[in-house]
Amino acid sequence: MSKDIIVQFADRNIEVQLIAGKSSGLAGTSGTSGTSGTSGVDGQAGTSGTSGTSGTSGTSGTSGGFSVVYKTTTGTLSEADCSGTIISNYGQTSDVTLTLPAAFANGSFTVRIDTTVAKYFRLDPNGSEVQMLDGTDLGAGKYIGLTSAAKGAVIKYIALQTSVSSYQWAAYTVVGNWTAES
Repeated sequence: MSKDIIVQFADRNIEVQLIAGKSSGLAGTSGTSGTSGTSGVDGQAGTSGTSGTSGTSGTSGTSGGFSVVYKTTTGTLSEADCSGTIISNYGQTSDVTLTLPAAFANGSFTVRIDTTVAKYFRLDPNGSEVQMLDGTDLGAGKYIGLTSAAKGAVIKYIALQTSVSSYQWAAYTVVGNWTAES
């Protein structure tokens, strides 16, 4: 099952497709027809036509899924951690602040809270970068987080291109009480 989300801005739309695993294949091509035979003359049998070629098989489907990165302690996320992954807090027992890498082309990841714990879970921008929460720019260096990690909370991060070679992290709440540092 997939779910398309379109985020609209004044000058462009961004389409995000959330996929909960996929499995599909391409159909094969059909075979070609054979040629017809010739008619017989004066009661003689005609020649038979040629057989058609068989179709090609379809390609096999790909198995869907995401790489899950477990983060249960304070640390720094790498670009690889933020490239089409799911960040999980499974097993978190203390307060966690994850520092994001500088936003980069095609950066995209989802944070999924799998463990409920009365501790905060925060995503802090790199240095004084400005991240966005649900369409609103936050101040320089302001984090996004949960005051208490609650199982089931989800937030999606996408790197928005802001100039020829500059990007900004934009976070969109999927589920949960994600808030910005005041």
